[in-house]
Amino acid sequence: MDNTANWGAGWPSERPQHVEPVGTSRPVQEQAPDSKPWPTPKPPPKLETASDIAKELGSLYQRFARSACDVNDASKLANILSILNRILETSDLEKRIEALERRGATYQ
Repeated sequence: MDNTANWGAGWPSERPQHVEPVGTSRPVQEQAPDSKPWPTPKPPPKLETASDIAKELGSLYQRFARSACDVNDASKLANILSILNRILETSDLEKRIEALERRGATYQ
């Protein structure tokens, strides 16, 4: 079977005439002139402790319960927070084990 008929379908010489080449299209307007201004994004919360993560999970739940965020977004954010919490737990355990090992080494 000869597949050469499909070669080069994306080349500029074979593009349909109504498609503008990359980089020559008009810039997309960021916001309609009659719409409300974009809200200023809040900085992300500090997530340095398990308590911080628990507060953020509670805040996420409240936003979801008020239908202020999509279930897919809430699920993704909850998963990220869960991963961060596991990292904090592992880091804490690692520090505790190292301290125990140092303490045990001095008694030997």
